Amino acid sequence: MPNASDNEATYSVWQSIQYEASEMQQELGAIPEVAGWYAYYEEPALHELWINSSTYTRRNVFTDRMIADGIMNNNQTIVIDPVAFTDQLANPGDPNLLINQSLEILLRYPLSESAKEFIKRSILLSGQLQDYYWTNAWDAYKANPSDAGTKAIVTSRLKAFYKIYYEPA
Repeated sequence: MPNASDNEATYSVWQSIQYEASEMQQELGAIPEVAGWYAYYEEPALHELWINSSTYTRRNVFTDRMIADGIMNNNQTIVIDPVAFTDQLANPGDPNLLINQSLEILLRYPLSESAKEFIKRSILLSGQLQDYYWTNAWDAYKANPSDAGTKAIVTSRLKAFYKIYYEPA
């Protein structure tokens, strides 16, 4: 996000977010009724109104864009920094904790241990078998964050991790 004191840039970013939310049928401030958003348990199937084949696809594309290149409006770009997000977790160097904490925050749907293991091995460990493969990469980046090589390794793995489609096992 731009500096909060830069009103023009901040407004531009919020304008982009409002546009994107509207395209996904989640327009900010456009609550469907006075009582608020429809409850997931209301009949007839009101819980399904917020997602359909169009909005589901748009939301996936939006999150993919946000983690890849971001969105831009009036020369202002907003993008997710996966390294900064990961750095806020309790122990980002431990791939098991990183996966568990990330899923708690972002997914809130339990994944099987086999699904977590698959994610860890195929993305964070790049096919390797030992957890220290990720730990060493993270520690190398933290020891020298200005090293473009170590930052690229960590960033590419985290982008792939946060971008994946989680399918309940």
